[in-house]
Amino acid sequence: NTVYSKEFNTTVDRTAPTVTITTPKEDSTKTGINAIEEASYKFEGGVIEENSLSGIYYAIKKKNDSAPAAVSAGIDALDSSKWTENGFTGANAGTASWNFYQQFNSGTTDESGNLSEGQDYTLYVYAVDKAGNVSTQQSRKFDVDLSAPAVTSSVTKNTYNSTDLSSNSGSFDVTGTASDTYGLASVIVHAKKSDGTEKTL
Repeated sequence: NTVYSKEFNTTVDRTAPTVTITTPKEDSTKTGINAIEEASYKFEGGVIEENSLSGIYYAIKKKNDSAPAAVSAGIDALDSSKWTENGFTGANAGTASWNFYQQFNSGTTDESGNLSEGQDYTLYVYAVDKAGNVSTQQSRKFDVDLSAPAVTSSVTKNTYNSTDLSSNSGSFDVTGTASDTYGLASVIVHAKKSDGTEKTL
């Protein structure tokens, strides 16, 4: 009898990939510095995987929504439809980075798959390698602010009498309001002279 043999190479991979979020940047102070101001925004991050990556999956949830559950490690994690069932979408994945674009619209109502303006969105990201290992969850809170602040102003006195003119003096009051969906960093009032020069009041 003839005995045949054949060698097979296999890789044992029990180490899950590591995934990070680059944009939007973290805002631990909650001052709105990472608020998204673009209707089409590119989310990006990095990934470290020693062998071979299967995919990157993400989900964006609004304030008070529950965090989506990851697919269990193993063969199910290699099935993209399982991630879809859990509310995730596949990102564009390279060997060391990932990204995806999300569309936003102004106002408070989602339109045609776009997300509306709002506070306290959370991005959740997982990486999966081809051995079915699932990374630790990475998340990032962010706001969406597409609308400019609203400003009103009024001048209570804008003409001068002969006494004002002869003494080259006078006064006037400027009042107004300024508001924004997510708060104001500052309010600056400028005055412009007839020769075009400006001065901060």
